Amino acid sequence: MRREQLGALPSTFTSNGVALVITIDTLLQQPPTVRFAAVVDSATTAHLTAWSSDDFQTSHPTAGQVQLNGGSQLVVFPNDSPFMILGCNFVRYAGNFVGSNGGARAQTMAGESDASLRRLEGWMQRPIPELSERHTE
Repeated sequence: MRREQLGALPSTFTSNGVALVITIDTLLQQPPTVRFAAVVDSATTAHLTAWSSDDFQTSHPTAGQVQLNGGSQLVVFPNDSPFMILGCNFVRYAGNFVGSNGGARAQTMAGESDASLRRLEGWMQRPIPELSERHTE
């Protein structure tokens, strides 16, 4: 598969100004979507923290960048290829914003992205466990 074809995959993104969730439709039955979580750095950039193919029931750490170019292109660029779509490594996703078509699939993906963002927000707000050992005698 040529890299340019990945740009044809429908995607949505949602953000609360701190966290960002990007949902990309794989056009496969399994997994139907893949999601990336990122922390917002500026109005046009974020850094990747995790990806998931099961709506963040399981999260896989990743690093990389997300950039919004000129307000019309969203680029997701993991440092390492975390998975494959149709036998091709996921190296870079560049999606052109073409507006909302209001289709049922787009609305479903947007609703799922909102739910993923709420789960991600909860995960980010969890108390960090104490990692030191305490010996009591």
